[in-house]
Amino acid sequence: RAQEMELQLKNPSAAGGTSSAQMKDKIALDDAQEEIAALKQRIDELEKALAAASAENEMWERRLAEEKEKMEKEVEMANQRTDIEVEKARRDAAKDALEEIERLKE
Repeated sequence: RAQEMELQLKNPSAAGGTSSAQMKDKIALDDAQEEIAALKQRIDELEKALAAASAENEMWERRLAEEKEKMEKEVEMANQRTDIEVEKARRDAAKDALEEIERLKE
């Protein structure tokens, strides 16, 4: 291609009558088309990367939601255990107090 263009620039009539200005325009057009093709390819690559990142983001959001739900259940269970232990401690304290009252009555 380079030899063909060089020949056309040196001798436009021998290469089909293309003028130097036309040849420069063709070179500029070819270069622009190559740049456009490269940019389109880069856009495709970026779109694929964005799609992959979006999918990964969704996965992490699901994992986070699952972990949050798990932690909320664990907190709820811990609160229930605490409530049970507090109630047991109250009953034990009341029982001890009743036993102390009965002992003092004797």
